[in-house]
Amino acid sequence: FVELLRRVGEGREEEHRAVFEGFAKLLNNVWEANDTYLPGSIECVSCHQEVLFLLWKFLELNPGFMPFVLKHCDVTQLVVPICYLLFESRKDPVKAGQVHICTFILLKLSGERNFCVQLNKPFTTTLPCYEFPVFTGTHCDLLVLVLHKLVVNGSDRLAPLYNCFLTVVCNVSPYVKSLGMLASVKLVSLLELFTSQRFLYAAEANHVYVALLLEILNNVVQYQYAGNPHLVYAVVRRAAVFQKLSSLTLPQARRQARDLHTNTEQRRERGLQAQEPSSGARAAAANSRLPTGGGSGVADQGSAVPTSSTGVVGTTLMGEAGGAPPPP
Repeated sequence: FVELLRRVGEGREEEHRAVFEGFAKLLNNVWEANDTYLPGSIECVSCHQEVLFLLWKFLELNPGFMPFVLKHCDVTQLVVPICYLLFESRKDPVKAGQVHICTFILLKLSGERNFCVQLNKPFTTTLPCYEFPVFTGTHCDLLVLVLHKLVVNGSDRLAPLYNCFLTVVCNVSPYVKSLGMLASVKLVSLLELFTSQRFLYAAEANHVYVALLLEILNNVVQYQYAGNPHLVYAVVRRAAVFQKLSSLTLPQARRQARDLHTNTEQRRERGLQAQEPSSGARAAAANSRLPTGGGSGVADQGSAVPTSSTGVVGTTLMGEAGGAPPPP
């Protein structure tokens, strides 16, 4: 199968075009089936995960497929359904594998200049996502907003992909001609999130996210300054975040990390103590389980079933419980 996949389109570019159009049609069917006034008017094809995996294999193994797609096809026809699947799968731990394959496809394509340039096309589609913000902009805005949602409102299992999310945006950032206001604010808010003490000192490698975000902002300002006034304005509004980060020293960072660790341990101990019942509550619970009749507990328990010298009462109880009836 791998060998046949490599040979698809050898000397025949129309095969590459047919394969791309098939991928685009099947993947766009996922959101188009949910974007109709009459439910069920468009049948939804449920094999989109297999299509994504096959697309990934074509990009990896077929040497002529990706160059042809980037040069002769509209790659935004793949970006829109991939972003839709990422957004819809962000909270479902079962679909973490689908998020992985979509992320790897975007990571593979974002390393190519033609792909990044085509993302500047205006985004005029309305996706059937009720929680997705309404915006006006390009496919770059769509990509930034979706990846922002994956970070701040996604499953905890997506944490290992944060580096890939930011790498995709970093690859695209030198070619972003005009980023909208909403996407600019979300991008700077990510920097504020990743530079907070709660997140920055939570793991040893979290500083890498800060470096990637700073590189993204630097690329936009350095290469596309004239067309991105919204991003420049968002950076100026959050100037305190950058000043706080620039004044951070190693001794200060170590002290803050130690204090954060201590406070976390104290809160954890207080939570465990709050869950454990006090000694008075345990004593009250034990007393409530004791019999309340006169005399000792043993006598009370014994008096609950009267005894008889003939044993008739005992045999009657056994009969009611399903044993043999008493003899006449």
